[in-house]
Amino acid sequence: AKQNVTDILVNWLRVQNEAAGNDKILAQFLQLLQQKFGVGSSDDETERFLRLTTEVVVESCVKSADATKGLRYDAIDGYSKLLSYLVIHMNGGGTSEQVTQQRLGMLNKVLGCITRSLVTSHEKAQQTNAPWDQRPWFRLLLDLVCELNTPNQLLDSMKSSIVNVFGSAFHVIQPLVVPGFAFAWLELISHRMLLSNLLLAKDQKGWGVMHQLLIDLFLFMEPHLRKLELTDALKKYYDGTLR
Repeated sequence: AKQNVTDILVNWLRVQNEAAGNDKILAQFLQLLQQKFGVGSSDDETERFLRLTTEVVVESCVKSADATKGLRYDAIDGYSKLLSYLVIHMNGGGTSEQVTQQRLGMLNKVLGCITRSLVTSHEKAQQTNAPWDQRPWFRLLLDLVCELNTPNQLLDSMKSSIVNVFGSAFHVIQPLVVPGFAFAWLELISHRMLLSNLLLAKDQKGWGVMHQLLIDLFLFMEPHLRKLELTDALKKYYDGTLR
């Protein structure tokens, strides 16, 4: 199964490079995914595809680690493009409101699968005392935040709903749950593409989510702030919180 999704990803990266900017060809690739693999039409197949592809690209990124150049993010960046296209071009027919709900539903599936995979990966590393690298996960989620919160006529009407979905996903992977992702998490929730859209959402629709994320942050910091001495890492985290 992993070999199948690896082949799909390799083909996607090739198509994306060769047809950059050609939405028609990229949309045809998505149609093939739907018809041949059930992505977007079957919940079970979509979940399976997302879980396996997420595992494959993160593993590929971690294995690319180089002492001088760091990680290579080609596969992560290409995969995030694929996920963004799945959300943007999700259209099972119906009214504009129904299509909007379909796109939000796909975004929920995408982020739900990524966050579950992230938590599982972190837990496995803790159980085996193995090192765990937060960078591939951060890059993937940051790519999606940027891709899906830039102006797009297909998404503009659902902008506030999109940032709320992201906020809810980040609540799931809060530092108390995934301490190894704490720095990346703080960077994500304070990113201008998310924070400004949450705070500026019409009728303050994003304020409740932002309030919850701040509570998540303070709950993580509170026991550490009770101590007279903070570690260097926590001092930096505290400085990041104040900013």
